[in-house]
Amino acid sequence: MACDNQRTEELSRLLRAIIHALLEQRINLCILRNYEELPEYTRHDVDLLVSPADRHRTLNLIMSVAKYQSWQLLSRTEDLGQTGLCFCFDRSRDIQFISFDVATELCWGWMPIVDSMHVLNSKYIRDGIPVASHGADAAARVMKNVLRGSPMSDCTRRVVAEYARRDQAGFYATLAGILDGELVGRILRIIECGAWEELDQLTPLLRKSLIFHVHSSRPWQGLCNFLRYVWGRCKPNGQSALGTHVVLLGPDGIGKSTLAGRLKSRLGEQVFRGAITYHGNFHILPTLQRLRRFITGRETKVPDFTKRHSGSAVKSHSPLRSLLYLGYYSIDFLLGYVVLWNGRSRHRLILFDRYFYDYYFQPANRRVPGWVLNCFRCFVPRPDVLLSLLASPGVVYRRKPELTKHDIQHQLELMERLVAHLSKEMTVVQVRTDQGEDAAEDDAIRAIVHAVSNRQLDRIHNEVRRAA
Repeated sequence: MACDNQRTEELSRLLRAIIHALLEQRINLCILRNYEELPEYTRHDVDLLVSPADRHRTLNLIMSVAKYQSWQLLSRTEDLGQTGLCFCFDRSRDIQFISFDVATELCWGWMPIVDSMHVLNSKYIRDGIPVASHGADAAARVMKNVLRGSPMSDCTRRVVAEYARRDQAGFYATLAGILDGELVGRILRIIECGAWEELDQLTPLLRKSLIFHVHSSRPWQGLCNFLRYVWGRCKPNGQSALGTHVVLLGPDGIGKSTLAGRLKSRLGEQVFRGAITYHGNFHILPTLQRLRRFITGRETKVPDFTKRHSGSAVKSHSPLRSLLYLGYYSIDFLLGYVVLWNGRSRHRLILFDRYFYDYYFQPANRRVPGWVLNCFRCFVPRPDVLLSLLASPGVVYRRKPELTKHDIQHQLELMERLVAHLSKEMTVVQVRTDQGEDAAEDDAIRAIVHAVSNRQLDRIHNEVRRAA
């Protein structure tokens, strides 16, 4: 409880200082959504809408105040009309995060979804904080969810219905310059009737209407925004600075799946814009087992690994069969470069709880020479961070006794030699999983945060070098 109170106080101190600094400098801004607990606390990102003239001052103020409060800038991402700042505060026991999204326009892709100037001009003061009016808030929530094709939660539906009922004129004015007036009226009637399923079905119509309006009313600006949006997705030092490729390495039973789940839940929500977990490879190609079943019509027999020492009883593949597996799945890894590029450009955490490196110590592939594996490894995407999980053989055996203690010890020794070699090529961090799940999670998060922070510094240095 004392730890939670300390974390709340640190976050509250930062939020109060930033909001005070912005208001003191008379920044034209309003806070969108999830402002009920501000400035004392927030469970979400802080979404700020500012005028274009105040954008740079706002970003500099936030970064200056955060630095003074001992919060480290973890990443800075740029989208069309929006800049994301993620900060971390690292203490001896745990690490916490806060993100600020500073936007001059609320966009879907390259197209504005609300009249941003109306949102700023119609704001009101709530507990000393400028926030969006009820109508503007409801309109922004509706456009964001419907355009993305994601149904609103029950809580969001209640808020939208209440805010739209209170301020129908504001709702209409927020969307009047973006959509056809008849369509806005139809959306209001649907919300009033509570026909949320019908609202979700408006996604195709809403997208077509938005595209038509943007490119017919302002064709030149729409084309320029589209080109800027595409360039932002493609340029190497832009949005790709945050997306991170992480691989967990270790024998079965050491806690890879548990740690991957905890990292996905925490970092995917607080630092990255979502997380994707893969097992073994990218699963772009169908598995060889599935191809065999399709061709022969017979099911492949899979050993029951829930039985004691069942993994140790697995026979080694012949060299030819192992080469077939390596060659086939190497193609999948090659295609995975596209998946990684897409995930990085969308600021996502890409997690693997198994990877190509498992071939080096899996019992089924022990007959494959090391130099062959090294040749195939040249085609495999190199992770940004390799987390080498360690635990005593006894702990691993108690968790999953599919291997004997002797086999577990042998795999750990093979893994240690592999890690010593890989540490010359990439960032490798050892994480012990026999000291508790919380401790392992904190160590893994610090390793990932350190890698992202270093990439952020490299990006800033490159930008300064190019400017010089």
